[in-house]
Amino acid sequence: MIKKLLLSAVALIGALTSSAAAGDPVDWYFSHSLNEWANIDANVQFVETETENLFVLKDFDVTTAGFAFKITNAAWSEYYGWSESVDATDKAFTLGAQAEGNGWAQLPIGTYDIYFDYSADTKTIKFVATGETGGETTTDYWYLMLATDSNDWSNSFTQSADDKNIWTLEGFTVTDNMLDEYKGWKFNIVKNSWTETYYGATSLTNANYAYELTAQTSETAGYNVYTSINEGTYTVVWNSETHTLNFTADEADLNWYLIGEFNDWKLTDDYKFVKDENEGTFTLRSFIVAAAMTTAAVTVDSSKLNSVSVVTTAFAHRYSSTEEVNTPETAYTFQAHTDGVTAGNLSLPAGRYHLNWDANNHSLAVSKRMSTGVEDIAVDAADANAPAEYYDLNGRRVSAAAPGLYIKKQGTTVTKVIVK
Repeated sequence: MIKKLLLSAVALIGALTSSAAAGDPVDWYFSHSLNEWANIDANVQFVETETENLFVLKDFDVTTAGFAFKITNAAWSEYYGWSESVDATDKAFTLGAQAEGNGWAQLPIGTYDIYFDYSADTKTIKFVATGETGGETTTDYWYLMLATDSNDWSNSFTQSADDKNIWTLEGFTVTDNMLDEYKGWKFNIVKNSWTETYYGATSLTNANYAYELTAQTSETAGYNVYTSINEGTYTVVWNSETHTLNFTADEADLNWYLIGEFNDWKLTDDYKFVKDENEGTFTLRSFIVAAAMTTAAVTVDSSKLNSVSVVTTAFAHRYSSTEEVNTPETAYTFQAHTDGVTAGNLSLPAGRYHLNWDANNHSLAVSKRMSTGVEDIAVDAADANAPAEYYDLNGRRVSAAAPGLYIKKQGTTVTKVIVK
């Protein structure tokens, strides 16, 4: 009789102990890409259940159908992830050891209780829906993965409703701290939890141009896309059928320059286009071509106009003509300057021109400006306050102290003057 009472008391104490432990926090957390792998805290902390080694995270909101995850302790000394894709509710999926990478879930949007079974032999995860779920799951999710952080899943593409092969990443910003010493950066295009990875066989150098990427194999593991596109915010478009990638930007608000052999392919304010009143149009005023003059101010030697491009800061956007630009009052369409497009010829007779760049359709129009007394004398307010520079007819800068004929540059205005 006494033995039976003791056994009952032990059983009662065990039951009370187990019941008291249910709901207590444990040192396990659900780290995931839905919150950009934010620091683990009480919001993602598992708690005890009445079953030994079975823990639960209640009321977890799935806000997009595909995401990566790990279950970890606070010290990150032990964690579990990689498994077959978690694509069903009320089903236990076996987790892999910490060295095998992230887990991957593909579930309808909704609220779930997540169960983590930390048994001796296997570790499993199970999602149980606690309310209505909606939306369709898909087998494909795509990410732009920076080479500097293989756990940053925040740059996720959104599938187009009209074309299932088109995926868009809006508002992607390239910042200065992403750039290496050569002003470039590296990334991959990744499907789901690295089930497919794409890299660039050639450097991606130009925005608004579709580059074809190459599927990564065991021989090319670790290869990246290398790009010099920087200093701006872009919409990134990925075509999962053709494996082409395009960085697009609103070019109407960018700074544009004319470059070429005549100025050693350098961005200088002398050859910077000025924004017009119309959206996306720019003008380079008083571009003077002289047959026997070297580069001086905005006056160029016609023999050095055999190749030119129109570019933005850091050459993120570069366009060139595939035909010779040689006729005033004509608009020439420029193409994205890639490996297959070379800088086009700007072949103009001696004279004074305005170059009109339309960033909306990438066209350059040349307007011949005839010299008139009014035009040579008149300068705008900014030019009137600019320091004057003088050049002889050979393009050499001089002081203009001696009598003679000189070219005077003041701001953006260039005139011929006679010193008596």
